[in-house]
Amino acid sequence: YHNYDKIALCWSSNKCNKNKFYNRLLGVYPLAAMINHSCSPNAVRVFSSFEGKEVMIVHANVIIPKGTEITWSYLPPSTDFFTRQKLLKDKYSFVCRCARCLKEKDATSSVFYQYWLENWNNREDGQATGEQIEKLEHLMSINCVPNEVQRYLRIGLAKSYMVYFNEVLAPTATMTCDSARNDVRRQVLKLSTQLHFSFLSCNNASTEH
Repeated sequence: YHNYDKIALCWSSNKCNKNKFYNRLLGVYPLAAMINHSCSPNAVRVFSSFEGKEVMIVHANVIIPKGTEITWSYLPPSTDFFTRQKLLKDKYSFVCRCARCLKEKDATSSVFYQYWLENWNNREDGQATGEQIEKLEHLMSINCVPNEVQRYLRIGLAKSYMVYFNEVLAPTATMTCDSARNDVRRQVLKLSTQLHFSFLSCNNASTEH
């Protein structure tokens, strides 16, 4: 992980790798630094300018009742459970036990999910194939996984779902049968609607606005 010394050296040496160049100014935000993490946060960071200075604003994602702790995500919430746990442990030295993680931990420990993982050959890159997405949806359905947990699992694979939608829709451009084309589109619309609800369940799955 990069620290301030590495970034300062990069800026001063003009030898930055283009892919790793730091284009955002850094700052010290003592109040914001006190905000704890949640994988389903109720706030996000917003960077803006005020009187010629860059400031960080804490922006609520939802209505936050009085006395409720304000949290934001240290990682993109659209990261799968196993990757989130590893990154938070390696970079921030804690094991996340937020409500989302506890529910995903139970789900990912279940028989149906372990069976699914056994058939996920490329899990290291965090991407699931279209066939694996279909299998996961089938297993969640027949095992009566609660909707909230389904949404948490989907959002962790959001990128894979997007790729899957494109793969399924691509052949419709050359389909001559209107009925078959509409069936495919309805299938994608149904599942993409569920993915939309998944984003909402994690407060738009964002870390910044």
